[in-house]
Amino acid sequence: MEKRIYKISGLSVLALTVISAFFMPKEIPAGILAGGVLMLANFRGLAWGVTGFLGTKKATGKMVFFSALRFMIILLVLIALLKLHLVNLLGVIVGMTAVFTVILAAGARELLNKVMP
Repeated sequence: MEKRIYKISGLSVLALTVISAFFMPKEIPAGILAGGVLMLANFRGLAWGVTGFLGTKKATGKMVFFSALRFMIILLVLIALLKLHLVNLLGVIVGMTAVFTVILAAGARELLNKVMP
């Protein structure tokens, strides 16, 4: 399921970026791309953390530290991109929402497959 999420999310973000590049100022497509990439990176870190948690059956200090570190890195990158006016906040939100929507849809699909085989 993870690979499918990466593939569909990547294609969605890329399509939104290309389409918006024709109609919007350059900061919006850049924001969509940045938001999508940051959200996919966060999803990857989250998947790694959940896998580690399931293996140990408890939250270790290492997992908590890396989760906080991941959040801080994403936040710092986003703040830097916004301060340098390389991206637009609306574009970032659109990119993140695109990935989040794919994650929710994939989860709903898995749930429905389990409930109604």
